[in-house]
Amino acid sequence: MAPRLIRSYSNLSSTLIALAWIALVAFIGVCYFNATMNHFYGEGGSTDGGWFSGMIWRTNASLPGPLFLGYGGKTYFGAHFSPILILPMALSWVFSKVSMVPLYAITIGSLHAITNACFARVSYAAMATLVSHRVLAHLLALTFTLTFAFGALQAVHAGLPHFEIALVGPIVLFLYAILCKRYLLATCMLTIAFTVREDAGVIASFFLAPYVLWQWRQGLSTRMSGRFLLAALAVSTLILFVLIPHVFHGYGLFRETYIGIPAFSHLTSQHFRERTLFLLYQNNHIILALLAIVAISVWFRQTIFLIGAVGAVPWILIHTFLCTHYTGGTLSYYYSFPVLITIAWPFIAIGGGQASMPSPEGKLQGLASLIAVMALACAAPIQSIAKGDLLRPYKFFSFQSRFDQVTVDAYTSFFEKFSRTRAEFGRVWVSLQVASHAPQSFRRTEWLYDVKDATPERRAVLYRADTVIVFERVFDCPEFEPLDRSLYDSFQVSGTRLNLLRRKGLAVPESIASLLTPTKNTSLPMCVRDPSRG
Repeated sequence: MAPRLIRSYSNLSSTLIALAWIALVAFIGVCYFNATMNHFYGEGGSTDGGWFSGMIWRTNASLPGPLFLGYGGKTYFGAHFSPILILPMALSWVFSKVSMVPLYAITIGSLHAITNACFARVSYAAMATLVSHRVLAHLLALTFTLTFAFGALQAVHAGLPHFEIALVGPIVLFLYAILCKRYLLATCMLTIAFTVREDAGVIASFFLAPYVLWQWRQGLSTRMSGRFLLAALAVSTLILFVLIPHVFHGYGLFRETYIGIPAFSHLTSQHFRERTLFLLYQNNHIILALLAIVAISVWFRQTIFLIGAVGAVPWILIHTFLCTHYTGGTLSYYYSFPVLITIAWPFIAIGGGQASMPSPEGKLQGLASLIAVMALACAAPIQSIAKGDLLRPYKFFSFQSRFDQVTVDAYTSFFEKFSRTRAEFGRVWVSLQVASHAPQSFRRTEWLYDVKDATPERRAVLYRADTVIVFERVFDCPEFEPLDRSLYDSFQVSGTRLNLLRRKGLAVPESIASLLTPTKNTSLPMCVRDPSRG
C-alpha cells in the first residue's frame, strides 16, 4: 500500500510541476504579447515595430523592406541574416484572420516565452545541483525564471519589441551544452542562434573565448570548446563579409551604425563623456549585473563565474562608444540583451558542473549568491533619462482596456480603405506612428520624423499636404507645429486614436467618410493626448 501511495504522490507532484511550468511560460508569452499590443495601440508603434511587422506580414521569403522605410523592396537580409522571420511570414498567409499587429505581437510573445523556457532549463539544472528536494528545486527555478522574465533587463524590451530576444535562449543553452559536453545539443542551439542573426557566433564567442582560456588555465582539454569557438567565429565572418554584401547586396547598415559617415566622425570628446556618464549613472541595471557576477566570483574564489561578466564587456563597450545612434549607444530597450546571458551564466556554471560546491554550506552560499545576482541585476529599477525618453517599461504590461478585437478591426479597416483609394487623398503627410501601422501604405518622405532634416522643398510640400494623419499619443510631435490648422477640417477616425486633417475645400474620400467624426480644429491634440479625453 505504501509504495502505491508514494508512486501516486510522485505522479501528482510531477503533474503539478509540469502544469506550473506550462502556466509560467504561457503567462510570459501572454504578457509580452499584451505589451507589444500596447506598444502599437497605446504608444502608436515605432520605426522598428513597423519595419518588422510589415516585413513579415504576407510578403515572401526574401523579407522585402516596407515602403515607408524607403528601401525600395530590398531584402532584410541585406541588413541582417534572420531567416527565423520567414516562419511568422509564412504563418501570416495561413492564418488569414490574424491582422498584422497581432501577428507581430504573437511572434514577440512566443519568442520571449521560448527564451525564458531555455533559461528555465538551465535554472532547474542549477537548483537540482544545490537543492536535494526535487519539488523545492522546481519552485526555486520557477521563481528565478519569473524574475528573469520580468526583471529590468528583459522588461525594458517591451518599450521597443524586437525579435533579437530570440538570441538569448539558444546561446544560453549552447553554453550550457558546452559545459555539459553535450555537443549535439550545442550544435543544434548554435545553428538556431544563427537563424536569428549573423552575429550570433560573435556574441557566443564573447563568452566562449574566456571559457576556453579558463579551461586551458585549469589544465582541461580545450579541443571541443575550441572547435566550437572557431566555428562560431567562422560562420559569423562568412555571413557578415560574404553572404550579406555579395549575395544579398547589403546596404551598409553595419557601417552606418558603428562606423559612421564620414568614418568615426562621431567620436568626439563630448561623445565619450556623455556616453560614459550615461553608462555609469543611467544603466545601473547593467552595471549591477556585472558587479554581482564579479562579487560572487571573488566570494567563492572561482574564476569560472567571472566569465559571465567578461563576456558582456565587449558588447557594452562597442555599443556605448562606437554606436552612432542614441538608442544603441545608451544600451536602451533590447540593446542590452547580451547582459541577460551574463546573469544566466552563474546558473550555467553551476548546472553545468563547472562550479565546485560540494559542502552543504557551499551549496547554501551558492543559492544565496544566485538570489543576490537576480536581486541586483534583474530587480534594479530602470532610471528615467533626459526628457523622459525612456519610460519605465512596466506600463507596457498593463492589462487595462486599451485595445480589443474591435479596436484592431477599426485600425485595419481604415488602412485597408486608405490603401485601396490612395489617389483620393492627394498629398499625404503622416506621423511615424501612423506609418508604423501601415508600413506598405506610406513613403519615407511622407512621414519625415524630423522635418528640419528635410529639404526646404520637401518641407513646403508637407506643410501644404491635402491630408494629414497623426496618432494621438503622449509625446509631443514638434514637426507638426508649423502646420496652419486653420486651413484644414479635422476628424477623428472612429474607434481609433487616429486624427485626420483634410484641406478645406477638398471633399473627404467617400471610402472613409463613414469612419470619420468631425472634431474641433482648435482642440486637435495632434500628437499630445488630450487630457479631457482621458
